Amino acid sequence: MTPWWQPMLAWGGVIIAAIIAGGIALRNGRKTPHENLKSLVEILDKSQHVWRHDRYILEQAIHREIQRLDKLNKARLEGFWAYNLERIRQSSPWESGNAVALAVIAIVVVLEILS
Repeated sequence: MTPWWQPMLAWGGVIIAAIIAGGIALRNGRKTPHENLKSLVEILDKSQHVWRHDRYILEQAIHREIQRLDKLNKARLEGFWAYNLERIRQSSPWESGNAVALAVIAIVVVLEILS
């Protein structure tokens, strides 16, 4: 006879593994601030016939990426833990609104494994 805690442990492991896999998949789908900044600058350089309002939007997006890089650099000067906490904060699926997607991925994986 199987002890009561073994199925609970297995389910817990499956749920944790699904959450980790979903988080990694979401993180790999995002670009770093350096890549975003490079892409935005290339778009701005190649677009010579852009409306003034659209150019302003691109310039604001570039400014936001520079601010993210500045926060990362300041955190790096504060030390290892501050830098990694800032990296996690910037790449967190909770902050960018992907918490629902992460939860759905975890639930689908758990249901698929249990069925």
